[in-house]
Amino acid sequence: MIQEEYYKMDTDEDDGMTISDYINLVKSKWYWFAFSVAVCLSLAALHLLRTPKVYERTARIMIKDDSKQGSSGMDEMSVLSELNFFSPKSNVNNEVEMIRSKQMWHEVVKRLNLLISYKMQDGLKTVDLYRKSPVTVSFPEAEDGESFSLILKSVSPEEVELSGFVQQNIELPETSIKVRMSDTVDTPVGKIVVFPTLYSSEEYVGVPVNITKSGIKSVLESLNISANTEKTNTVITLSLRDNVIERADDILNTLIAVYNEDNITYKNQVVEKTSSFIGEHLGIIESELESVDRDISEYRSENMAADIQTSTGIFLTESSTYNKQVFELQNQLSVAGFIKEYLVNPANGNSLIPSNSGIENTSVETQIAEYNAMMLKRARLIENGSEKSPAVVELTNSAIDMKQSIIRSIDNLAVVLELQIKGVKNREEQTNKKIAGVPKKEQEMIPIKRRLDTQEELYLYLLKKRIENELAGAATISNFRIVDEAGGSIVPVAPRSRIIMLAALIAGLLIPFLIFWLRDLLDTTVRGPKDITDSLTVPFLGTVPLNKQKRRKKSKDTVSGSLVVRDSSRDAASEAFRVIRSNMDFMNVDNNSNTVMCTSFNMGAGKSFVSLNLAMSFALADKRVILVDLDLRKATLSSWSVPNKTGVSAYLSGINTNLDELTVREWLNPNLDVLPVGKLPPNPAELLLSPRFGELISTLQKRYDYVFLDTTPVNIVADASIVADVAGMTIFVVREGLLDRRL
Repeated sequence: MIQEEYYKMDTDEDDGMTISDYINLVKSKWYWFAFSVAVCLSLAALHLLRTPKVYERTARIMIKDDSKQGSSGMDEMSVLSELNFFSPKSNVNNEVEMIRSKQMWHEVVKRLNLLISYKMQDGLKTVDLYRKSPVTVSFPEAEDGESFSLILKSVSPEEVELSGFVQQNIELPETSIKVRMSDTVDTPVGKIVVFPTLYSSEEYVGVPVNITKSGIKSVLESLNISANTEKTNTVITLSLRDNVIERADDILNTLIAVYNEDNITYKNQVVEKTSSFIGEHLGIIESELESVDRDISEYRSENMAADIQTSTGIFLTESSTYNKQVFELQNQLSVAGFIKEYLVNPANGNSLIPSNSGIENTSVETQIAEYNAMMLKRARLIENGSEKSPAVVELTNSAIDMKQSIIRSIDNLAVVLELQIKGVKNREEQTNKKIAGVPKKEQEMIPIKRRLDTQEELYLYLLKKRIENELAGAATISNFRIVDEAGGSIVPVAPRSRIIMLAALIAGLLIPFLIFWLRDLLDTTVRGPKDITDSLTVPFLGTVPLNKQKRRKKSKDTVSGSLVVRDSSRDAASEAFRVIRSNMDFMNVDNNSNTVMCTSFNMGAGKSFVSLNLAMSFALADKRVILVDLDLRKATLSSWSVPNKTGVSAYLSGINTNLDELTVREWLNPNLDVLPVGKLPPNPAELLLSPRFGELISTLQKRYDYVFLDTTPVNIVADASIVADVAGMTIFVVREGLLDRRL
């Protein structure tokens, strides 16, 4: 068997590779691993040189979140909170969604003019000329959704050349247009105006600048701004990765500015809407108040009541006054009656009349006072004189007349008092009727008054809220504060050079290993002696390493490349053939065991190589050996510098039966003869079936110690099966990597 040594492989019982196999694989194929590592590292370095660096920039803002902390001060959105028109609470999650909205990103793109990019080639890298382009290009008629590109090359500081127009990824016909600065020109992609910038200089003359107008949708998708929050606070962290640090900072800062403006604009709109709402409803309420005031005025005019409560109080006061007056007049009437009874009582003829009795008639009180004074004078006169004295009699008569006059005055007073009592009672009755009518009037007045109170309260409330709304509008501020403006490290986050180079190194080591491993895994051919010994019970002679020397066919020196067993050779291949020779000597075979046939299952397995070297090994052991080439179809062995033009084919066909003439004597060694094929016959199988073939083998067995027969493969033609009938031993040559194990 020939073992083709790609690497030395020891297999265990499961036919799997061990660690030593892997180590041997790397050692034997180190140049492939070195080449793979070199290629992978070179590709990684080329990738790093061509790939623009990516930087990460961040900004942080703190949101005023009313759901997480108490709100202090007046919130302009809480002006009408008591009416539950809307909720004044702000939430950090809602603000994050607002920041992520495409509407705000669209405004950022428009402000920074990110739809147009300027790039130039610098070696292997493509450099973005953000804010450093020597020119700016305007597309007056282009829409946001359009996308196209062109190449601009400065011819001079005042003139540029436009070419390489591509629209919607379709390359337009080659066109070259020269444009002066600030001039408008028609191009295949529309009107274009080119303006110089502060960076315009001589160094950009002749340098092509790639200008790309992208669609708004693709630009928005490429932004990919992330906004994240933490549970413990209300800080939003904005981050963006970009090839240009300045552009990333501008995008984040502009996004914050747009968010701030949108926030303030929204709040101002709330203030304006609130002010408009309050003003509109104040006008409506004023009209309502005028209507209510008019209704109240008309009602009071119709009912002659300025104010029901005041009128009711007046009526009650009047009723009480009338009641008191009646009481006082009745008292005076009673006192007058008492005095009259006192005066008409004979028992009180000379007695004094009670004075200050409560009669409010001055005339009667004066008369009583005069009467009492007269009676006192009469009493003093009686004390000093007699009742019959003229003075006493005169005073007595005068007193009687005055008493009668008092009685008449009291009678008149009683009549007046009765009239007064009647009049007061009439007025009291009228007043009581008015008091009785008050509840009805009040009931009629309650709806009107309720309307008045409601409208007045709402009017005052809206006046107050209008002042608060005006104050809120005058002090409108955003609901966030900037914690950190856009910034970050100048160390790029991508591509990660160390990781890429390490990955390239690992890939360089793994790729050849995986290739060899997959080749070994998918290889169904014989890979070692174990594949033979585990599947078959026939004796196994040994293994022979692959002969790595170049074989030069059809030349005089071809045999030297195939012959490895020599007199002084001590290499692995020659020693392997010596081991096989020894194993053949110890095998139990029949009498004609000196006839050895070499065959194989496949062409190119090395049976001629094995036949030649085995024959040489026995010849070196001082055995008489002949090597017969029975491959009547290819004659591989005969082609190795065998000079005879005739051979086995001539003998079997009967043309020449003299073996001495057909045999090449002492070929390569004094003990080694060769019987070549000669001319290739048209009927090799029929010749081998002829009786002369048996005679040939019998003759050779008698003349030589060993006869080696080199034949064809067994599963291709029938020649080997015919030769096997005369062979005492058959050696099947199995070449590693050639024969399928399933056979």
